[in-house]
This record gives sequence, C-alpha cells and structure tokens, in this order.
Amino acid sequence: ESFSYDQEDKAYHYFMNEIGFTRALNEVINIVNLNREKYDHIFIIGFSIGATIAWMSSEYGVDGIIGFYGSRIRNHVEIEPSCTTLLFFARHEKSFCVLDLEEKLRTKQNTSVEIIEAEHGFMNPY
Repeated sequence: ESFSYDQEDKAYHYFMNEIGFTRALNEVINIVNLNREKYDHIFIIGFSIGATIAWMSSEYGVDGIIGFYGSRIRNHVEIEPSCTTLLFFARHEKSFCVLDLEEKLRTKQNTSVEIIEAEHGFMNPY
C-alpha cells in the first residue's frame, strides 16, 4: 500500500501494525543475500523507519549504512554494527532526547553520529 505525504501518520500506523520492524528487517536481509554475489559492496540508506531498519541490518553482512533520523534506533541500542555506520539525527526530536541516544551510540565500533541543527525530516523538501 502507498500513502501520500499528507498521510504520514496513517503510513506510520500501517507500518507498525501491518509490517513491523522484524518483518522489514527479514525482507532487507533476504534482498541483501539474494544480491550478494551480484555486487562487490552493498550499502543501505534509510530515512526515519528505514534508518532504523538499516541500523538493525548492520549486523547482517552489509558493507555500510547511512541512516537519517532513525528515532526508533533508541529501542535497539544493543546492536553492534559490523559495518561502517553513519547516522544523522535532528537535534530537535519530539519523541526522545537525541543527546542521550548519541551518548549511547558514540561508544560503538564502526559508528559515527552527526547531530544536525534541525527537526525530524530535515532531508525531505516536502
């Protein structure tokens, strides 16, 4: 199912109720595994929910991830990326303290965190 930009809340609830992070992660891992022989390197770029899924996949044989404002990463701080990981967060998030999350992530190997003076969604021109 697809959603327009003005249906952001509906899209988020659809994802959380109908798909979920575990199913999405399994699909990403499957795609990576199906394409591993075809490509020398596989990188994942994700935004918001996609950034959290990219973070979760960082332990499963990808070569690098870039994540933008993956606010649910805060629920998966136990992950130890086995690949180069670059995370961008907006300094101003409504649902959590970015600086608390940054403190937890900065000590992880292979992980760089950048805080941007902006709000969630800062890369989206719409």
